[in-house]
Amino acid sequence: MKWKRVSKVVTAIVGGTIAVGFASCFFLRISRPRDVSAYLGMASECHPVWKQFALRRFGRGDSAKDLLSRFPPTIREEFGRYGIYSFSKSRDGISFTGFGIVTRDGKLIGAGAGSCTWRFTFFHTPDAELDRQYSMFLRERHIKSLTRNLHQLGIDLQRFWALHQRWPTNEGEFGTFVTGERPK
Repeated sequence: MKWKRVSKVVTAIVGGTIAVGFASCFFLRISRPRDVSAYLGMASECHPVWKQFALRRFGRGDSAKDLLSRFPPTIREEFGRYGIYSFSKSRDGISFTGFGIVTRDGKLIGAGAGSCTWRFTFFHTPDAELDRQYSMFLRERHIKSLTRNLHQLGIDLQRFWALHQRWPTNEGEFGTFVTGERPK
């Protein structure tokens, strides 16, 4: 009699533990072993903002205003109706792990984290217009960067002329005006 009662208690505890485990996996969006690996990676490597999404405090369609005021992103890319925000523990810009969100009209449409060895997507809303506008944004940013570099090269060439009263005539001199360093 006593054995049956102990058996029922053990069965109830094991069953309850399994049920809590499945409920936790469902809540955290864990559906395969690599998701567990991603969660371990986020816990040890990611900016703390990831916890807001893991615990479902923010989700698809929520306003990003409160999130961005509480957790300032490391990188902001805003263009048209869209924004792409990246969060990193590292402030020097070098990080192998990151967390990012995507917004349209100030509402969250995507969130995910990744590293060299794992990726995890909390939610994603496909948007062809986002892809098109982001491509245009990157192209415009690249053109501005090239224009700045060309302008700086012009200034450096004028400085070379002012110092030497002639234009560079060989590879070494040309390199000096471009890099500012004398050949060794």
